Amino acid sequence: MKKNYNFSILFLGLSLFGSSYVNAQLHILGEQVIPSDVNNNGVVAATIVNAVNLRWTEEGGLQEIGTIGVDLLSGHALVSSDDNKIISVMTNPENQMNEISVYDNTTQTWTHLGGLVGNSDASKSSAWGVSEDGTTIVGLGWINGGTGHAVKWTSENGVEDLGSTVTGSSSRANAINDDKTVIVGWQDASDGFRQGAIWKNGEQTLIFDTDNNPAGEAAAVSADGKTVIGYAGLYPYVWSEAEGYTSITHENSGPFFRGGNTGITADGNTVIGYFRSWPGGPYMGEGFVWSKENGRVNFDDYAENLGIDLQGYTIALPMAISPDGTKIVGVARSSTQAVFGFYLDLSDKLNVQDQVSKNSIKIYPNPVSDVLNISTSAKTINKLEIVNILGQKIKVIENPTNKLDVSDLTKGNYILSITIDGKTTSQKFIKK
Repeated sequence: MKKNYNFSILFLGLSLFGSSYVNAQLHILGEQVIPSDVNNNGVVAATIVNAVNLRWTEEGGLQEIGTIGVDLLSGHALVSSDDNKIISVMTNPENQMNEISVYDNTTQTWTHLGGLVGNSDASKSSAWGVSEDGTTIVGLGWINGGTGHAVKWTSENGVEDLGSTVTGSSSRANAINDDKTVIVGWQDASDGFRQGAIWKNGEQTLIFDTDNNPAGEAAAVSADGKTVIGYAGLYPYVWSEAEGYTSITHENSGPFFRGGNTGITADGNTVIGYFRSWPGGPYMGEGFVWSKENGRVNFDDYAENLGIDLQGYTIALPMAISPDGTKIVGVARSSTQAVFGFYLDLSDKLNVQDQVSKNSIKIYPNPVSDVLNISTSAKTINKLEIVNILGQKIKVIENPTNKLDVSDLTKGNYILSITIDGKTTSQKFIKK
């Protein structure tokens, strides 16, 4: 039976965790803070010292919402789309076991959801992914001290065992798509290799690369369930039924320099991840942003292309991207090699609907093949800039007409910045 337990929120000291602002877009959440999820509204779920669950908003700053009583945290802290729930691991005081648990921000209570038949040390289950509406949680549940299985929790059925297709081996669910028909994660092979796995309507299939070798752990999935990301040995990968397997490469890739993907937007168009020395600390590498149209771009270069001043921080490990792609959280490294949680808000840069309806600007057709028309009440357009979704400027046109030739652009999503009388607005368009 599930029970609720009250928890008094303790505000962490500003000397360690005070939220500070590097600039209008980049927020530094605190030293050693590890953000692991963010929703479209900018609510962040995070942890610290493998024991403390945190919730952050721009308005309220960093809140400590729960500390586990035994052992260490496992899994990811997650946030629901309605802003109210944080999903993580907490200690159930009835059995002194760490379980998948849900924090209700309105009532400031935790609900413990249980696990499977077994436990490993003080752990019964851990959360790794949540559906967009917050109603279905996926992760791992222990069946004995050495073996765990992928699990799915719903209020109707509780914690369900998704099983393992290899007898005696473990599996885990890492993410779930919006309509809850596709779950992704990993399946341990008999030799211990952790292979990417997909559960579609409960049936498991495994992911292979272009040479039919087993691909590594699947980390996340697009909203429609058609695009899966993960990491396999040296390279992160993107996989779909329609287009197969694509590796994301780095000029330094090799046995001692490897990478992985960590997040994907709902539409499947943008992926975040990292590369770092191997073996090496998880926060000593470099982040990246990838799209099919533009490939991989170093995260710091991406931010610079968007005009964001990182103030000496290196984005070492992006951990999560909001479904709409406007918020990114993760770990940044300072010049002294200290690590800090960060929150990056790209809404002003990437939002489809910016503020400049003052001049009644419209662009059409959208999607467009050859010529994009710009309709405005202003007599003169001063400048047009086309930026791809990685923040790279593709075209800059001074004193343009209201007809823009885009026939030479590759297919994909772009942002058109329009400057009139010294004021700039941005609108998104699709080149088909």
